[in-house]
Amino acid sequence: MIKNSDSARNLLLVFYEIDEFLGKILFWRPAPAYRVVGPSGDREYLYREGDHILWICVEWLIGEPEVDILVYTDSVHRWDPPYEREVISEEKRQEILHRFGAYLVKGKARFQFQ
Repeated sequence: MIKNSDSARNLLLVFYEIDEFLGKILFWRPAPAYRVVGPSGDREYLYREGDHILWICVEWLIGEPEVDILVYTDSVHRWDPPYEREVISEEKRQEILHRFGAYLVKGKARFQFQ
């Protein structure tokens, strides 16, 4: 699995922070319980829950009749620093993957977990 560069991740985080700030200031929008943003480059989505961030790795499939996106479930295993020591339980992992799947369905993506 090829990882995106840190610069692509940082750029996505900056856009996320700007969007969150403008949403609070201009639209008085409360912060959601969780948020999915992306993809950064072409292989990762940002999942954020409060101050906790992790990256969900995907692969875009071209020419497959039934699946557009392959989601690597093993990429949901730890939070980014400073929370990297917090264990993500199997129950929490399934909750994150369920939320991510709902995000993809909303965007009409055909996906498969692997």
